[in-house]
Amino acid sequence: MIHFRSVFLGTLAATLFGWIAILATSHGLLVGMETHRSEGAAQDKLTCKYFTGLAVVPVALPHSPDGAGGRAVCPRLHDFAP
Repeated sequence: MIHFRSVFLGTLAATLFGWIAILATSHGLLVGMETHRSEGAAQDKLTCKYFTGLAVVPVALPHSPDGAGGRAVCPRLHDFAP
C-alpha cells in the first residue's frame, strides 16, 4: 500500500523540480490565453500568459483562427532568453 507521505513527498519534489527547471532555462509555461480586438484594429490579438518561475508575463501575438495570418493558439512554452 502506498503511503500518503510518499505520495506527498514525490509530488512536492516533482513540483519543485519543475519550478527550478522553468526558472533556470528562461522559459515560460502557458497558464492562460485570451483573444480580443482593439478598436480600429484590422486583426484580433492573442494574449498569452506565461509563468516564468517568478511572475506571470503576458505576450501579445497576432491571432488568426486558421493560423495563416497569425497564431491560432498559444505555444505551451515560450523562450524569454535575450
